[in-house]
Amino acid sequence: MKENQLKMLLTKKMAVKNKIKYAVFGSRIVVAAVFIGAGVIKLIEPVEEFIAIAREWNIIGEPFLTWYITLLPWVEVIFGIMLLVGLYKKISSSVIGLSLISFIIGIVTNMARGKTLEECGCFGSAFEFGDTFGQLLWRDLILLAMVVLIFLSKSDWLSLDGYFKKKKKA
Repeated sequence: MKENQLKMLLTKKMAVKNKIKYAVFGSRIVVAAVFIGAGVIKLIEPVEEFIAIAREWNIIGEPFLTWYITLLPWVEVIFGIMLLVGLYKKISSSVIGLSLISFIIGIVTNMARGKTLEECGCFGSAFEFGDTFGQLLWRDLILLAMVVLIFLSKSDWLSLDGYFKKKKKA
């Protein structure tokens, strides 16, 4: 009787582990796609357009605003790719998480000021991913939850981190 219970417990534990593995992998794909897409679009479009939108948000003053806006697309693309392939997962998820926190601070600040969203600038002029600050906040909180899952997870399934760990053990 105890042997059957142990087998059932191990089967359930493996099922949960598999679900977590798939959730982490799916989260890596979604977050990476959002960040790579946003970064590439910003790199293609003139930086002056994005700076003008960011000035309307009125969160950071010059010269930091220009530096932030100039570096942000590169950070989004580089760390998005790292997250996608699962390379330095803790570092890439930390950087993307900090980016999301900075976005959330901007959103909440403008909500508290009673502003309405004119233009997000998140994806350049390609498309908008939310019509209100509230929608942007929910989007970023969901993405942040995915990033936290990635950061806390020990799953290296289909990642370069996992590949290099296996290679190191051999």
